Amino acid sequence: MITNKSLQKLGISKRLCHTWVGMKQRCNYKKHKDYHRYGGRGIKVYKDWENSLEIFAQYIGEPPHPSYVMDRIDNDKNYEPGNIHWVTQSENARNTSRNKIFLWKGKKRTLMEISEKTGINYITLWTRLFKNKMDLNTAISFKRKRIFATFYDKKMSLKEISKKTGIPYLRLWYRFTVQRKQDLTPSQ
Repeated sequence: MITNKSLQKLGISKRLCHTWVGMKQRCNYKKHKDYHRYGGRGIKVYKDWENSLEIFAQYIGEPPHPSYVMDRIDNDKNYEPGNIHWVTQSENARNTSRNKIFLWKGKKRTLMEISEKTGINYITLWTRLFKNKMDLNTAISFKRKRIFATFYDKKMSLKEISKKTGIPYLRLWYRFTVQRKQDLTPSQ
């Protein structure tokens, strides 16, 4: 059993100890809530680390900042030398087997990274790719056509009509595209 006193003696923080215990539980304890993502997929802990917190601590060291978490560089490989490091929470969230990885501009990137680099909303990109079945380049380069309708005998964009009337854009879009109303002038 590891006590606070033994951790102090070894110069190891509780945080690093919790990281070590969590890593072992995810890989070995079938009742752990995330076992299916680790041990259930065959991910193992390097034998020397499995048996010794001290050896594990010597390899990885303390996190450089309290907000850092341990991360496996390649999610399909084990917790082993050369495959773990400390990263920020946001970096860790991008390195998960649940992420879809795309080859974009010669590099493997997550959809969130592509969203940030292009300035296109993440949900917009996701919808274009997975709901509208566009390929990545089409999803990025896609430009929505401005929709025009008649409003008081004048051709205007739905965005302009929305600003003038205070009617939400999506309601106007629905009337124009689904109900097929070409003239959006209110009826008397």
